[in-house]
Amino acid sequence: MNPRIILFLLFLVFAGACSSGKKAYQKGNYDEATLKAINRLRSSPGNKKATETLYSAYNQSLAWHQQNVANAKLTQDPFKWERIADDYAQVNFLNEQIRTCPSCMSIVTNPKRFTTELEEAKLKAAEIRYDKGMDLLDTKSGRLSARQAYDHFYVANKYVPGFEDVIDLMEEAKYYATLKIVVERIPLHSRSLSLSNEFFENKIQEFLHQMPSNEFVRFYTPEEAKANGLKEVDQILILQFDDFAVGQTFIKEKEMEVSKDSVIVGTVMVEGKKQNVYNTVKAKMRIYEKNLLSQGILDLRIIDPRTNKVLTQEKLPGSFVWATQWGSFNGDERALTDEQKNICTLKEVPPPHPQDLFVAFTQPIYGQITSKIRDFYRQY
Repeated sequence: MNPRIILFLLFLVFAGACSSGKKAYQKGNYDEATLKAINRLRSSPGNKKATETLYSAYNQSLAWHQQNVANAKLTQDPFKWERIADDYAQVNFLNEQIRTCPSCMSIVTNPKRFTTELEEAKLKAAEIRYDKGMDLLDTKSGRLSARQAYDHFYVANKYVPGFEDVIDLMEEAKYYATLKIVVERIPLHSRSLSLSNEFFENKIQEFLHQMPSNEFVRFYTPEEAKANGLKEVDQILILQFDDFAVGQTFIKEKEMEVSKDSVIVGTVMVEGKKQNVYNTVKAKMRIYEKNLLSQGILDLRIIDPRTNKVLTQEKLPGSFVWATQWGSFNGDERALTDEQKNICTLKEVPPPHPQDLFVAFTQPIYGQITSKIRDFYRQY
């Protein structure tokens, strides 16, 4: 039986705990009415509405499925045995539900079961799908035919697990149906800096090997392609930096005079009483700011190696700015705000290693790459 049908029937069993199934019966949903009545009788044996519904609904359901089988046998549809098998499977499912409900057995004393008929229908369904798959796989007319062959073998295996050599044929069909892409290593040239793109490249390879979009798309490194004896490649994915710069330094120095009014600067005696003296305090402040800019552009290309045609190309920019700030002052500290005081306590911080800056500016590029690749291969 189709797994979706099984799940639906099981859902009806549990969802109908408080229903006799009468409404479903009146709508002509005989399977649903039967299951709801069974479930109601499990929790409330002897329930009058459920008893009446089960008797009527089961007989109607049985007749309905038997008529479906008879009608299907008269058609020329090569896949009719799948429909027949599903009908028999549903009748057998109702049989199991009734037999596990003691009160139901007193209402439907001899529920029908089509064991032999179901097995024969499943076997014929598997045979037809198997033959269809073999016809398509023998033509070797391309990935589409291989994909269709895989689908036929998959259905054959669903109805009769391990039918003939269907497991091996599924693997063979999947191999021919799969789009095979070799991902070239990313070249990195830097004369002045000792940099590695290993982390960046490994993250991309990890994404490609786990990309959930399509099981019929597979990515290989050049080493994997060689190890697997891959003779035919459908596409080549090329990632290459057009240009990049790491740690371009920009230093800003700003000098300012700051002041604050009405600051107590001392006291005086006036008529024998001490009074505060207020004045404006001043300071001269220098603020230093160092920015290290790292940026680059990655070229993404996907080509057809048979024709050298560019299937898609994108220029993906990325940048990262590392910044540090510190300061100093001369004069009265009271003229400074809390923020300015904090800046003046800071010292110049050594910049990160160029390798860390390289990784940082490639992070936004990585996000763009994964998005572009996911979107492009969604069509396959």
